[in-house]
Amino acid sequence: MATYAIWNNKGGVGKSYLTFQLACEYAALRPHETVLAVDLCPQANSSGMLLGGIEAGEEELESLSGQSPPRTISGYVEDRIRSPYVNTRTGSSYAVRVADFNDAAPWKDNPNVFHTHPNGSPPPGSRRDFERMFQAEVPDANTASVVSSSLGIPVVKLSAGMRRVAGKDVMVNQSQLDRQQPGIRALAELIT
Repeated sequence: MATYAIWNNKGGVGKSYLTFQLACEYAALRPHETVLAVDLCPQANSSGMLLGGIEAGEEELESLSGQSPPRTISGYVEDRIRSPYVNTRTGSSYAVRVADFNDAAPWKDNPNVFHTHPNGSPPPGSRRDFERMFQAEVPDANTASVVSSSLGIPVVKLSAGMRRVAGKDVMVNQSQLDRQQPGIRALAELIT
């Protein structure tokens, strides 16, 4: 089983956005595999984007957090702390099928797509291998990035034109999409 993490100690560098984009594109490139996206950030922005965008996703997160027990990673951790000797296989009951919440993402056609994928790739054996496998640059697409994350639409599926975000009409330019879409695709293809 291959495992990937997006981590940076600094806030505001795009970890949540990149996690959302990579999870979506990785799943779209591999429709017969399953992918699990785990959002351990207390802000849960990746989860919000996956569940339909910043506004709609926040509402879904509030609903999931309000259940007893909360159907979130914090609900699972709380359950483990309260009773560490209970069967650990109960973790799957905390998982949320993204397809039940977001029609815009690639998992709608294959609702089981978000689980762990078995790929069998060996770990990198050198710094050069590591850089080739994992180091990439995805340029910011400004407005397109904001629209994508706000509406929960993967940037690779986003098209140019007017979109309504937070009560305002926003223009997504094709030039921004042309800058970011290839980078997201290339990075998702790298992590095979």
